[in-house]
Amino acid sequence: MIVPHEQVLRRAVWIIVDECITYFTFLRDSLRDIENEIGKREDRENIINNDSFWRSFVSKAISTRNIETQLWDFKETLTMWHAQKGDARRAAKVTFAEDVASFANADGGCLIVGVGNGREVVGIAGTDSEKEARIKSAHDALTEHLQYPRTIYHLKQVLIPDNSGVEKLCLIVAVARACEAVAVKDWAGRYTYPVRHGTGTAKGDVEKLRQIRRHDKNDNFDFLAVLKQFVRDN
Repeated sequence: MIVPHEQVLRRAVWIIVDECITYFTFLRDSLRDIENEIGKREDRENIINNDSFWRSFVSKAISTRNIETQLWDFKETLTMWHAQKGDARRAAKVTFAEDVASFANADGGCLIVGVGNGREVVGIAGTDSEKEARIKSAHDALTEHLQYPRTIYHLKQVLIPDNSGVEKLCLIVAVARACEAVAVKDWAGRYTYPVRHGTGTAKGDVEKLRQIRRHDKNDNFDFLAVLKQFVRDN
């Protein structure tokens, strides 16, 4: 059977057009995904670096008088800043890393260091040089003990007014939801996978964490959208 030349040509054109449509649709969608990711990154950076946002958030989170949620936690100070050298200091550094990892292994979130148990802003104690040293030690502890291929946290210094209107330096530790399981390695080489549940931290199972995150493609700071909504609503 001989197929007419015109019919072959028409079929070839249809196939080529269909393939072109498929290709350019894929290309268009990919560019849209890239544009969306760039937009999300810009929004995230704008929020994280916005002192005004953090002052508003902390002020409203304090004034609600509610307990901390899954997404944030207040700390008057970090135990590692005051612990004696040796085992006590090492254990306190691991505990801080576990607090950060617990957010990453859940839905992300933030620690606000410099707010007391009575919801009063006390700030980070010490001289300017001591404050700088303490913030650097927090970064060093996370670098040492968090086991993850990427940096999943931001340390942000923010001046927040206390009840008398005096601005106190606080530390915001903003933590992304990790797309892989985040481990904490202690000084003895042991690994844990802490997960934040409600206002506390529980031991996580690495295989369960991997299963839950099997479809996640990227680390994300989506919890910031919840914080923005909280600021608008309160």
